[in-house]
Amino acid sequence: MVKWLNGFTDLSQYFEMNISGLNKNKKIIAAINCFYKKYGAAAFIIKDHWEDDFNAIGLADISGKHLIYFSINIDEEVFYAALEKPSGSGDFPYEPAGEFVGLSLEGLGELVVGHLNKKV
Repeated sequence: MVKWLNGFTDLSQYFEMNISGLNKNKKIIAAINCFYKKYGAAAFIIKDHWEDDFNAIGLADISGKHLIYFSINIDEEVFYAALEKPSGSGDFPYEPAGEFVGLSLEGLGELVVGHLNKKV
């Protein structure tokens, strides 16, 4: 039996527990639910370094090595995303890996799964 984060043996349990307590814009929650249904619980974990930002959230791969921060532009109903990858230096754990503006939900989903499934 594989033990995942915080001792959970079922990633879907971990996902459900983490998304239920989020205080985020309903479009952010809907996007995460869409990605979960499309790509599965093993595709990402919620790693929210932006807890106080109602319109933004962070996701990471299971190892926590690759991050994606995304937010929604309420006026235009499009997403912004910033990617981070493991740093080559010891000063910071991550370094920028790209920024994207004007993303549709589908485009954001492709970016999430593509970036978080990279191998170092």
